[in-house]
Formats: sequence, structure tokens, C-alpha cells
Amino acid sequence: MPGKNIFVRLAIKNQKARNEKGTTVVEFAIVLPLLLFLIFAIIEFALLLYNKAMVTNAARAGARTGLVFRANSAGDYDPFTEDQIRTVVNNYLASHLLTISASTTFSPPVINPCPQLDPNNPNAVREVQVTADVTYTFVTLPDLSSFLLGVGSGFPLSVPLTGQSVMNCE
Repeated sequence: MPGKNIFVRLAIKNQKARNEKGTTVVEFAIVLPLLLFLIFAIIEFALLLYNKAMVTNAARAGARTGLVFRANSAGDYDPFTEDQIRTVVNNYLASHLLTISASTTFSPPVINPCPQLDPNNPNAVREVQVTADVTYTFVTLPDLSSFLLGVGSGFPLSVPLTGQSVMNCE
């Protein structure tokens, strides 16, 4: 009677499969929101890190501009002014930041230009310092976290990003 044993086992296995028919849908419904949150979190933090790198690059471009001398109309070499350095930093930020929302803002950069060479102290450290600040506003994470974790999840709506560059004047 080995054949009867196989049919009994198949019938029991078939009945178990019918009892577990909806478990896949339930498991998918539980896992899908967490998977979507993870995917959007990865995208959001990638944008955040990219923008942080661009803020640092903008400060570096501004510091580099503060070191460069250019010929004026009389043929003398003059450094760029603080306003011209600010324009360089702001143009860099405006053209390189990745923003999905229009609420990403940047404040005017803080610039410490190269001091004049002091003949009494020729070995004094002379450097230009540029600091750029940007406020990055999250797009999807606050809404998703409040939806998944409940109202008022405490996730920040924005994060300040600061880039600073210091270069020696030579």
C-alpha cells in the first residue's frame, strides 16, 4: 500500500497550501512600506551627501578665486573683491546643487580675504577663508516617516550644510 501513502501525503500538503493562500499578500503588504521607506531614504541621503560635497566645492572655488590676482585696466594685478568672491560662490551653488524642492536656500558666504603682507612680520600666516552655508530641506522622508511611525515622528524637515575652505596666500 505504498501508493495510498503518497496520496494521503499529497492531500495533506494540498490542504496546507489552501490554508496559507493569503499569507504572501499579507507579508507583502507588511514589507512594502518599509521597503519603500528604505529606497526613498537612500535616495534622499544620496542627494544630501551630493549637496554637501557641492557646498564644500563652492567654498573651495571661492577660496581659489580669493587667491587669484587679475590684471586691471591699468595693467596692475589686483585681488578679487569680497563681492566678486561671493558671486563666484553663489553662482557655483546655483548651478551645481541638486534640489527637488524649491525650498533649498543658501545664505551669503562668509569671506576672510588675504591680508596684506606685513613687512614687520613677513612669516605671518596669510590665508583666505570662505564658508558657505546651505539649508537642505528633505522632500519625502518627513512625510513617509510620519505616515509609517505616526504623526509627529520627530524627523527633521531640514539640515544645515556647511562647507569651509582655507587656502594659504602665497
